[in-house]
Amino acid sequence: MRIAILSDIHGNLTAFEAVIADLRQTAPDLILHGGDLADGGTGPVEIVDQIRGRGWQRVQGNRDEVLWRPESLEEFAQQTPQLKPLLNSISGKPVYVLASVDL
Repeated sequence: MRIAILSDIHGNLTAFEAVIADLRQTAPDLILHGGDLADGGTGPVEIVDQIRGRGWQRVQGNRDEVLWRPESLEEFAQQTPQLKPLLNSISGKPVYVLASVDL
């Protein structure tokens, strides 16, 4: 059985399209994705839509969680003291959700 694992796309549509082309050629039996789909890059919405349409099994990445549950960034920063200065610098600023992802 040939398994392909795709992870940490981070909205990079060009790279995602290259991976899709490769998957067409290699024809794995199973494709899994490891999350972190839409944080950054040029095509986060397109990537989420394409992956949803393919029905691949998946896990949710930590960056995916921050997009739909912004308070998770604060929870993470509380567990990681070196991130407190960053959290303080963005505290009170609006959080923008690029895509709503049902994972």
